[in-house]
Amino acid sequence: MARTTPSISFLTLLLCLSGTAPPAHAQNPPETEMQDQTPAALSMEDCLRIALRRSPRLQKLHFQLQRAQERALGTRGIYDTRFSLTGTHLDHEIPTRYDLFDSQSRSTELDAALKHTLQIGTLIQGSFAATRYHHDTALPYPTTGATAQGSSQTEPPNDGRRLRLALEISQPIWRNAFGQADRARIAAADLAILAARMRLDDYRDTLLNDVHSIWWDTFAAREYARVIRRSVGRAVHLLEINRRKVADGFMEETDLVAAEAALATRRVALLESEDAAQSAADRLRELLYVSNRDWERTTFAFPAPTEITLPTGDFSAEQAYQAALRQRADIAALRYLHRQALKQVAVARQNLRPRLDLTASIARGDDGKDWGEARSLDKTDWSVGFVLETSLHRTVEKSALRDAVLAARQIDADMALLKETVARQCREAARRLRIAIERVRATRHARDLQARKLALEEEKLRQGRSSTRTILDYQDDLEYAEWSWIRALGLLEKSLANWRRVQGLTPVSLSDADSEAPLEEIP
Repeated sequence: MARTTPSISFLTLLLCLSGTAPPAHAQNPPETEMQDQTPAALSMEDCLRIALRRSPRLQKLHFQLQRAQERALGTRGIYDTRFSLTGTHLDHEIPTRYDLFDSQSRSTELDAALKHTLQIGTLIQGSFAATRYHHDTALPYPTTGATAQGSSQTEPPNDGRRLRLALEISQPIWRNAFGQADRARIAAADLAILAARMRLDDYRDTLLNDVHSIWWDTFAAREYARVIRRSVGRAVHLLEINRRKVADGFMEETDLVAAEAALATRRVALLESEDAAQSAADRLRELLYVSNRDWERTTFAFPAPTEITLPTGDFSAEQAYQAALRQRADIAALRYLHRQALKQVAVARQNLRPRLDLTASIARGDDGKDWGEARSLDKTDWSVGFVLETSLHRTVEKSALRDAVLAARQIDADMALLKETVARQCREAARRLRIAIERVRATRHARDLQARKLALEEEKLRQGRSSTRTILDYQDDLEYAEWSWIRALGLLEKSLANWRRVQGLTPVSLSDADSEAPLEEIP
C-alpha cells in the first residue's frame, strides 16, 4: 500500500487541477457489493446466518411452503364468484329427417351469468338472456288461383325478440352434503401449510446444529494444531539446552539425538494437525457456500478455551422428553399431517356417496316483435327437481377411501416410531451432556497436573537431576492432556446444542431477524 499511495495522490491532484472529480463509483464500492462480501473473520453466529441464507435445501423447503400456500389459495377459489358471457349466432337451413316442412331459422343469443358457491355447498346462479330470432317455414301443399302454378304455400316469417331473467339454486344433500367435502379440502390445504412450515423449521434447526457441530470440530482441530505448535517450540527449546550441555560435556550425545528425533516427529504431527484443521474448515465451507475468492481471505473468530464455561442445571431425560413432545417441529408436523389425512378420509367418504342434488329455479321473461314488447317480463316459469348420479361399482371411490385410511394409519405408525426415537435421543442427550461436563472437569484438572509435573521436571533438568527422555515423555503427556481438554470442550458444546435440539429448541439462539432473513442466491 505504501508504494501505491504516491501515484494515487498524484492522480488525484491531476484530476483536481483539470476540474474533473473522480466518479462516485470509483471512490466508494457499490452498496450491493459491500453487502455481498463475506466477513473476513467469521464468528459462529456469522456462519449460522450465512448458512441460513445460502442453504439450497432450505430454499427448496421455502419453495414447498410457498407452493402449499398457493394450493391452499387455489382450494379456496371454489367460493369465488364466477362470471360467464356467451354469444351465439345460429343459421339453420339444412333439413333433417325430423323436419316435416322445409324451414329456415336464424337466431342471435347473448347470455350472461353469475355463479357463487356458499360455504354450505349451495350453488346460486343468476342469468340474463337476450335472443333475437327469425323463423320461416314453407308448406308443401298446392294453392289455387294465381299461385297455383307449382308454387307452395308459405307462412309469414316469425320474427321476434326474447328476454329472460333467471335465478337457479342447487343444493347437494348427499355427496358433499352441505359443503362438508369442500370445507374438508380447505382444512387439509391449511394443514399442509402448517406441515410444510414445520418441516422447514425442523431442517432449519438441523442445519444450525450441523454448522454448530462442524464449527466446534474446526475449533478443536485448530486448537490441537496450536498445541502441537507449542509442543514443537518446547522441543526446539529442549534441543538448544541439550546442545549447550553436550558442548560443555555435561550430557551425552544420545540425549541430543533423542531431542532431534522428538522435534522431527512433532513437526510431522504439526503438519497432520494443520491438515486436519483445514479439512474441518472445508467441511464448514460446504455448509456456507462461500466462494473461493472470499474463502481464501476468511478467518474464524474462535473463543479462547478458557472462556468456555460449564452449564448448570438438572438434565433430566424425562423432562426433556415431555418438552420434546410439546416443542419439536417434526412431531408437530406429523400431527398436522395426521389431521390432514383424517380430512382426506372425510373427503373420500363423501365422494363414495352417490350424488344427490336438489335444484330449483324461477325465471321472468317475455317475447315480442321488438325489444320494447319483450321488456315487460310479465311471464313466469319455475321448476324444482333433483339430480341423482352414481357409479354402479364405485371402484375408484372405494380405492381412494382405502388409500386415505391407509395413509392415516401409516402416519400413526410413523408417530409411534418417532416418539420412541425421541425418547432414546433424550436419554442419550442427557447422558452425553452429563458425561461431557465431567470430562471437561477431569481433563482440565489432568492438564493442570501435567503442566505442573513438566515444570517441576524441567527445573530438575536445569539442576542436572533429570534426563532428556523424561522431559520428552512429560511433554508428550502434557500434549495429550491439552488435546483431551480441548476435545472435551468441543464435545461439551456439541452435547449442549444436541440437548437443546432434542427438546425442540434452537441449538443456538439467534434473533428473529436472523431467523427470518431472506434467502440469497448461491454464488
